[in-house]
Amino acid sequence: MLWYLDKLLAGSHIPYSEEDIKEWVKNGIKAVVVLVEDHEVDTFESIDEYFRILEKYDLDYIHEPVRDFSPPSLEQTIFIVKWIEENIRNNRPVLVHCYGGIGRTGTVIAQFLVYYERLEPEEAINRVRAVRPGSVEEFSQVVAVYNFHRYCLAKNYKLDNENSKDNLLVCPKCLGTRIDLWLGGYAGKIYRCLDCGYTGTIILILSKDDYIKLKEELRESK
Repeated sequence: MLWYLDKLLAGSHIPYSEEDIKEWVKNGIKAVVVLVEDHEVDTFESIDEYFRILEKYDLDYIHEPVRDFSPPSLEQTIFIVKWIEENIRNNRPVLVHCYGGIGRTGTVIAQFLVYYERLEPEEAINRVRAVRPGSVEEFSQVVAVYNFHRYCLAKNYKLDNENSKDNLLVCPKCLGTRIDLWLGGYAGKIYRCLDCGYTGTIILILSKDDYIKLKEELRESK
C-alpha cells in the first residue's frame, strides 16, 4: 500500500492474501473502496469471502465495480469521493484498490485530490504518478479527472446526486440541457446531448439556480 494523503488516503493492488489485509489494519486503515469487478477477485474463493474477511477486521467498505482500463462513471465518482471525505474527516483512513492499483485506483485518488485539495487536474494526476508511476494509465481516465474538475467548478465543489428532481443534467461541452440517456454499459451511464452531439459518461448535474448563475457568468465573460 502507498499513501497519497499522509495517513489518510492510501492506494493498493488487490490483496493477495489475508496477510495483506492485516497489513492495512496495522497501518491504520479503517475503510476500503473496492473497485474491482466480481470476477477479478481471484485471490479469495469469491468476492463475498473477501468481504467477510474485511468485516472480520472491522473494515468498512464500499464496492463500486469499474471495468478494467476504464474510469468510474460520474455517479460513482460523486458517491466514492463523498464517502472518502466523510471517513477521513472522521479520522478514518481510507484505502482504495482495483486489481493492479494503477489505473482505476489512480483515477479515483486523482479525482478525490481535485475535489478535496482543490488541485488542478494535471497537478492531481502528477501527484498520484509521483507516488505510483504509470497511474491514471488510460486516456479515458485522464479525461475523467479533467471532466470531474469541470464538474466541481460548475458546482462550486458541492457534490449532488443527479436523481434530485430539482437538478438539471447539463452538457459539459455546450451547456445544453436536452440530454438523453443513450445507453448503459460497464462504464456506467452514457449520455448524449441533443444540442451539440456530445456523447460520454460525464455530465454536469446542476441545480436550476446554479445553472442560471453559470450561464450569466459565461455571458458576462464574453
